[in-house]
Amino acid sequence: YNIVTLNNRILATDDDGRDLAFDVFPADLISGADVLKSAQASAVEGSIGGTVNMRTARPFDQRGLHAAVRAEANDNDMSRLMNGKLTGRRVPDAAGAGRTHTRMEEKNMSWWRTKSTLGTLCAVLAPVVPQLEARAATATVIASGLVNPKGIDQSPSGALYVAEAGNGGSDCTSVAGACFGLSGAVTKIDPTGVQPPERIVTGLPSIYSGSPRVAVGANDVSFSRYGAPTIIMGLGGDLSVREKLGANGANLGKLLRILGGNRTMVVADISAFEQSNNPDGGAIDSNPYGFEAQPSEWAVTDAGANTLVRARPNGKTSLLALFPPQMVQNPFAPPGVKMPAQAVPTSVTRGPDGYWYVGTLTGFPFATGAASVWRVPPEGGTPEICASGFTTIVDVAFDPYGELYVLEISSGLRMPPGPPPPPLKTPGKLKRVDACGAAPVTVYDNADPTKGVVLEYPGGVVIGLDGAAYVTNKTVSSGGGEVVKIAMD
Repeated sequence: YNIVTLNNRILATDDDGRDLAFDVFPADLISGADVLKSAQASAVEGSIGGTVNMRTARPFDQRGLHAAVRAEANDNDMSRLMNGKLTGRRVPDAAGAGRTHTRMEEKNMSWWRTKSTLGTLCAVLAPVVPQLEARAATATVIASGLVNPKGIDQSPSGALYVAEAGNGGSDCTSVAGACFGLSGAVTKIDPTGVQPPERIVTGLPSIYSGSPRVAVGANDVSFSRYGAPTIIMGLGGDLSVREKLGANGANLGKLLRILGGNRTMVVADISAFEQSNNPDGGAIDSNPYGFEAQPSEWAVTDAGANTLVRARPNGKTSLLALFPPQMVQNPFAPPGVKMPAQAVPTSVTRGPDGYWYVGTLTGFPFATGAASVWRVPPEGGTPEICASGFTTIVDVAFDPYGELYVLEISSGLRMPPGPPPPPLKTPGKLKRVDACGAAPVTVYDNADPTKGVVLEYPGGVVIGLDGAAYVTNKTVSSGGGEVVKIAMD
């Protein structure tokens, strides 16, 4: 006449009676139990007697990453070997995770009997927790031939979409030191890598300049939960830049909705907001870079203006946050001599807690460890640092379990900077943050091309429906850009 539940869900018995055998549940999964002797509104009804509710570990039980390890051993007097089994549980935690994610690991082991069995057990247990966490991620290229790929997102149907900034064009006089054309695109990518890339939008404005040449154009693409795709166009200056380009450059600095049939519609003018308001009070400089689409709003990072801007479907824009500069070590001066560095927000995603999480590149001299992930209230306000110690953040993304992934475009400034190759060092890195305040965990940072894919100036990351990370790679490559799949346990 009693009921046993697991996380307040009724359990089926393992025989034809009403009795439940508790020993069928691994003890490592259970964090506690509630015994209710009388009916309560919060409990499942139906028991005449009492209710026993078993609880599994949850992300918010404790802050940070936690692991539990259990060892079992069988000792045989006829053998010098002891046989045993190690079982572990890993429970990550991130702000607002909101769902349980418990990873189990089991390992059968044998070790020599010694006089100090306890010491032997401790020696064996010591490396177990790192083993539960550290598993090498593997990377494969699933698409190639892209032209300066930047942001990436996955549609509700599972297809990947990449913003290609293009490689300019034949107009090399309208913008000083750059060539302009309509070579930008949005490209559909098959996550299995079977089908070739398909450009669904072409003819987007593209400014190609510098040495090495860097493209400004389609910087990011994002889907709302209802599947409506939008793209953000960069600018790299004030409105006079696009005015010089006439009608062909009119969409630079704007948020565009993809309508189909190679057509787009302007949603909001992000660069005009910087021109009219200039929140940081410095020189007018707008380069909308990363954004997050929501059903009734968009949050856009303006890397040039150091702002996070909200855009509404009616075209209205408003300030969500302003990111301050910081003082960093001057690489050309003795230790202790510092110089200012702009925040340069490059990416934004909405966390499970409803807050905006913003990654900052941190401008020249791209100091190692100076970049941060900031947390901004849903309605805007003063940003607070969630996680720090990064180098040149270019994108951020949450997985379904509330863990935050951070993509670094480089390993810092190449010294001396010099002429090409680019002034930033490879490789880029993919890292994970289990909770605000926790130390970043490196997921992928291969630097040896003989051992696998190297992240060479990656541009965007999305955690796919299959749990893998999909990264745009070689973002300063005219025709050599890639999409890389990083499989993670």
